[in-house]
Amino acid sequence: MVQIKNESKQEKINQLRNKQESEVLDFLNKEWTKKDNILQLFSYLERISWFDYLPDLPLELSMMQCIAIKDEILMCGGDGRNFCYSYHTTKREYRQICLYPWEIQLWGHTVVRCEGEDDKSKNPKVTLLSFGGSDRRRRHTFIMHYESVWSTDSVSTTAHTNEWIEVQDKIIIGASNGHNLTGARACVGGKHNNLLFVTHCPRNINVINLQTYEYIQTINSTLPIHTYWLCYHGFVKLSTTNFILISDVETIGITYDECDRTFHFQILPNITTSFSIFSNFAYLLLDNYILVFGGKCASSTITDAIHVYNVRHKQWRQLAQILPKALVDCYAIASHDQDFIHIIGGDNHKLKCQNSHYAIRCYYLILTKEKIKMIIDYWIRIISFNRLGWIKEFVTCVAEYV
Repeated sequence: MVQIKNESKQEKINQLRNKQESEVLDFLNKEWTKKDNILQLFSYLERISWFDYLPDLPLELSMMQCIAIKDEILMCGGDGRNFCYSYHTTKREYRQICLYPWEIQLWGHTVVRCEGEDDKSKNPKVTLLSFGGSDRRRRHTFIMHYESVWSTDSVSTTAHTNEWIEVQDKIIIGASNGHNLTGARACVGGKHNNLLFVTHCPRNINVINLQTYEYIQTINSTLPIHTYWLCYHGFVKLSTTNFILISDVETIGITYDECDRTFHFQILPNITTSFSIFSNFAYLLLDNYILVFGGKCASSTITDAIHVYNVRHKQWRQLAQILPKALVDCYAIASHDQDFIHIIGGDNHKLKCQNSHYAIRCYYLILTKEKIKMIIDYWIRIISFNRLGWIKEFVTCVAEYV
């Protein structure tokens, strides 16, 4: 087991923070009391202070799969990378968990959390399922019984803990059907959380029994989308049998009836973007919003934009905030306490694999009236200009800006 620290990186981050604070103070010496200047101030502060630059990943990773468990974020492999790590959100350190078997070449695989103890337990034990592959790349279906690599308790005596092993009867998802699961997306659902919903190319959604790993025969399993080759899309679980799929710029509501094993679809408003085709983005569900980070279009243009879909009002919009850099094939995941969103790895605008790791305060993206003053208080605190007091124009300007 390897423990990785990056003190030199943290020193550079602190130096950058100090430089940014100095720049803000210089900025504040200018005329800023007018409304337009206050808006400019917010725009400036938003660009430099809302991202927390965390220690670099142990190696460059893209197309990775992540799972949040208590104070950990598990990173399970990536594009051509078989390493699995745990990142401790409090210690801000990485530890290696294991490796995928050497004969497996990962490319657009999928990892989900199947079952396990509640994260409130002292050392939760969970089961992870990993699957993927196609006719061109060796298919795999593995499970891992994970126990925290950060635990100070005695070493587990359970066999095959923290390693990928084959499932019962060596069943491989997608093999008998010839499914291409590269870039597939999956969610665990059903009334008893015993069903695996998988969306994959060309335009299919399937249901798999997690107890037997057998496909369930369903009705209406072809997705009503225009794209012919569905992959690297978004698939979000709203409830045990309700989902939203984001493919290119299309948004589809999906409902599954467990009694008659039938899918029902609803065409929702398209994502608001200048791109004609939109894919390979990071996404997550936070409260009643779906957040989409980065991505690319048909011309392979990489974006730093952040989009948000309001599930309740069925509306898309592009946020004023942007990523620190344009990214594609990165992963977005919320911390267990829902305070931060982590943006992990990915490829930059030159399609070079990155080892970057950022954390974003959730309330910077999903704002309510109650949180506006909290944001300004945070800005004031981190740049240490206590000589400025609160003025009523701040609330008005922030409300207009966001």
